[in-house]
Amino acid sequence: MTTSITLSDLYQRQITLIGEEAFEKIRNSRILVIGAGGLGCPALQYLASSGVGEIGILDFDNVSASNLQRQILFEIDDIGRKKVEVAAEKLKKLAPFCEYRIYPGRLDEINANEVISQFDVILDCTDNFYTKFLIHDTCFKNAKVLIQASVYQFEGQLQLFDFRHRLGPCLRCLWPLEPLDGCTATCAEAGVMGPLLGVIGSMQAMEALKLIIGKEHINNGETLFVDLMSREFDVRRFQQLKDCSCCVKQEQRHREILQVDLPLKLDEFVIVDVRSLEESDQCSFITKLKEQYTVLQIPLEKMDDFVLTKNQKYLTVCARGLRSLKACHFLRSQGLEVYSLRGGTQHILNMENV
Repeated sequence: MTTSITLSDLYQRQITLIGEEAFEKIRNSRILVIGAGGLGCPALQYLASSGVGEIGILDFDNVSASNLQRQILFEIDDIGRKKVEVAAEKLKKLAPFCEYRIYPGRLDEINANEVISQFDVILDCTDNFYTKFLIHDTCFKNAKVLIQASVYQFEGQLQLFDFRHRLGPCLRCLWPLEPLDGCTATCAEAGVMGPLLGVIGSMQAMEALKLIIGKEHINNGETLFVDLMSREFDVRRFQQLKDCSCCVKQEQRHREILQVDLPLKLDEFVIVDVRSLEESDQCSFITKLKEQYTVLQIPLEKMDDFVLTKNQKYLTVCARGLRSLKACHFLRSQGLEVYSLRGGTQHILNMENV
């Protein structure tokens, strides 16, 4: 017997807990799961059953008999089929209001940027160091949120890297020298318990949802260790390396490109003042700009509420250049061409007074 099921029917218990506004944020989110295996399967199930608006599934593999012990989206009749195709079919039956995009291939240096740039949050459910560092570096480059997990026998670990403002510490602070694949035993060599993957994969999904709705989550520089044999949960912290090749040196190079100085052809830009209206009104430099150019007033804390067109160049400004740089990072993560005025309006006013 078939019945007509509404969005409210499926998600009412969740809406009761978090509210309509938070649920709408989940509905508007885009999450990519890389690896539809032991971690990816439970993560995908709970993301879909939580109402995530758009879910990407990337995996190159076919379903095999050895997968069924822990990869809970698959069954015997699925053996030999593409994992991404089977996963999408099963999830559509579970959560028909979500949109699914499948990528049946390997993630590599050629396609990583194109795929990852289309999503807000990336779940790394892979099992090799090369892919993990490729995902990590691409997320940093594109200012995305990465939720990374790995397992070994009865133990698992979980990390969240929020790169929306390209802040560290990052994975390369923890591993300055990238480990080589084969330095640790794989699940095929060492074995693994299925329930451990269910726990860690579900936790990846939960961290993603908490981040989307603004709840407390794992922070950069923290690793959550889980041992299901001893029933221990432990958070350990690590520091940012002063000479990190990723979150320090790449960010320094990125800022050089992001920040620009006057004189500029300001008629080529839409100017975005990210201060409060009161601050802006007291600034003589912005008053002059408003007489000649297009100036938008969008406070940094309300940047999420505005949608800017992509066929335009933007220049973000504030008093000293700090808030405008954060806004520049955020808007670039939305695919916009944006630059930040180095030193801010205060620097310009000081120059004028010299």
